[in-house]
Amino acid sequence: MHAERLDTLTVLFTDIVESTRLRTTLGERDAEDVLTRAEAVQANVIRSERGRIVKGLGDGILAVFPAADHALRAAGRLAARLDALAERVDVPIDARVGVSAGDVRETDDDVSGTPVIEAARLVAAHLDTRAASATALEQYLDCPHAYLVRHVLRVSRIDNPEELLRISPLERGSLVHDVLDRWLTQRIAEGAPRPDQPWPQDAVAALATLADAALDDAERRGVTGHRLLWSLDRARIAADLAEFVARDTERRRRHGLVPDVTELAFGFASGQPELEIAVGPARRLRVRGFVDRVDVAADGAVYVADYKTGRSSRYRDLADDPFGGGLRLQLPIYGLAARERHGGAPRVYAEYWFITHEGDGARIVHELTDEVHTRLREALRLVVDGISDGLFPMRPPDRPSYGYVRCEYCDPDGLGTTELRRTWERVRSDPALRDYVALVEPEAVTRTAAPVGAST
Repeated sequence: MHAERLDTLTVLFTDIVESTRLRTTLGERDAEDVLTRAEAVQANVIRSERGRIVKGLGDGILAVFPAADHALRAAGRLAARLDALAERVDVPIDARVGVSAGDVRETDDDVSGTPVIEAARLVAAHLDTRAASATALEQYLDCPHAYLVRHVLRVSRIDNPEELLRISPLERGSLVHDVLDRWLTQRIAEGAPRPDQPWPQDAVAALATLADAALDDAERRGVTGHRLLWSLDRARIAADLAEFVARDTERRRRHGLVPDVTELAFGFASGQPELEIAVGPARRLRVRGFVDRVDVAADGAVYVADYKTGRSSRYRDLADDPFGGGLRLQLPIYGLAARERHGGAPRVYAEYWFITHEGDGARIVHELTDEVHTRLREALRLVVDGISDGLFPMRPPDRPSYGYVRCEYCDPDGLGTTELRRTWERVRSDPALRDYVALVEPEAVTRTAAPVGAST
């Protein structure tokens, strides 16, 4: 009988999917060779990250790690190494991985406990095969540590509505988006006016009715904050929605546009298929999302709009660069999704449209050229490689933030990130981060590469 120990460990399950299909396609002998090599790849990665293989599971492995960061790095590296093996043998290898941490009962030849069950369920539920969102991919570029905490460990902030003084920016944005989605869906179904025609009065009245109903619902849900401040916010939101009609009329007239679809979903059950983007010779990234709105011009050009309800100053870096210095991927990705819907479009334009008084109706518009698509694929390759290699450094803002927290994952207590920023400035010289730093902080690479004795 083996002695049982209770320890805090991280459990990792792997599973090679559809091994039976491999045997049918390749034959028993060749398939067994591929699976044996895949098992060896997994074992090497697990051991290199201080993991202990508990047992083989036919087409997978059960392993435990002393710390979560080792298990997460192993999970990312497993995917990359198996992809590389698949390229060498020219056979698709679909591996799924589940990771969970907690108290584990351990013997010399087995483990049990809730983390073991949860890791197995993650594999069974195919959670690791979901398509990525543009927002998540952008978050990795902005701060890999924030991506790890939010999208891998699934840690999110807890809001207490009873402590709110006024409606949150997120709640306000959701309300406005929902009203405009329902309103424009109705208008498209009824037949939108020509580009040179304003919206008729019944359409204006319908928007006001939808706005009132949504504002009443926000009150009932208790997300509006203090009553006095809400009276001001409610009036401002209603005014913004009323002003939207005039802004939209001018936009349609200027570009000769007719609304085509609102809330274009891709990668969800209710929409078109997920978007697949090539990020290497044999690698494709699957992306999902919702495009707020797509319009079509008389010559077939497509305009993609993403509504913004905050200030445009945060997007100043997009004025001359659709990637905002390499950190913003949403517009190019949404433009590709619209191009999938309109395969013969001669041109595709994507824009952030600041539709409230805070943004003063500003629009940042970029044409999605072949050069933009090439840059997008390169940025996505960097993200995929970074995640696969387990690179999740903390990259705090380069300037102190006064009055608000710019990254709640780097600064959860709101006390500032000065020391963390200094740590990042030391860490970023690591050769493993060179490509990432070259994209998001190219000036840092330039300084590092300056010849000895050069003036600074």
